[in-house]
Amino acid sequence: MDMIAANQLQEVAQGNDWKNVAMSLATKSLLSNPIEKPIFSPGISNSVDFLDRFEKFTKRIKLPEAEKLCVVKDCLRSSAFHWHSLKEDSWKSFDEFKTEFLIDTIRRREHLHMSDFFLSQAAGYHRFIPSLPEVIIMAEVMRQMPFNV
Repeated sequence: MDMIAANQLQEVAQGNDWKNVAMSLATKSLLSNPIEKPIFSPGISNSVDFLDRFEKFTKRIKLPEAEKLCVVKDCLRSSAFHWHSLKEDSWKSFDEFKTEFLIDTIRRREHLHMSDFFLSQAAGYHRFIPSLPEVIIMAEVMRQMPFNV
């Protein structure tokens, strides 16, 4: 900041406008350094690195623990998003999500194509209204799989 701007800022701050100046500086700071959500893309991203970046992101934006499960879904892409959609009602905490997420990403690395297909199909059936029972959804998805699976 140059001296003229600093002097003008000091003169304004000495008056009644100090709150406006503080808000202006805070807004300028936020706009010049935007905080981006980390993204997880199966087959591209590393799940451990993603969770580490997500934790840092939530600390920077001071996100309450109770909201992490909702926000993390917006960071997931492709089959990871579908997987979250299917499982989200079963987690009571973000820690439960993290544990299952790590286990699932490791397993899916071994069987990537089949699990991606299964998750996308099951997620599609979950969108039906009225909703179908889980047993019917799984039977229908399995019917589409090759006989030897």
